Amino acid sequence: MSTDMRTGWFYVGNGQLRYRTAAGWTDDYKPADYYQPDEAYPPRSAPAPARRSFAGSATAGLAVLLVLVGAVAAGLLLVTHA
Repeated sequence: MSTDMRTGWFYVGNGQLRYRTAAGWTDDYKPADYYQPDEAYPPRSAPAPARRSFAGSATAGLAVLLVLVGAVAAGLLLVTHA
């Protein structure tokens, strides 16, 4: 059972809103085109963390490049010694 006890109109599918009280769902429905939310839900999350600097991205890119170069070099060694 959910502990979420928000009240108000909630979208329930098929273009319909249904009203819920703290006690539970009511038998009240209305078309969703009348829906005008008082606030955004789900609540807005915290702002996204700041992007890493270009230097951090460059370091990660360089590491990937070195791994790829090493893999190619190892493959060439295997082919030439086979």
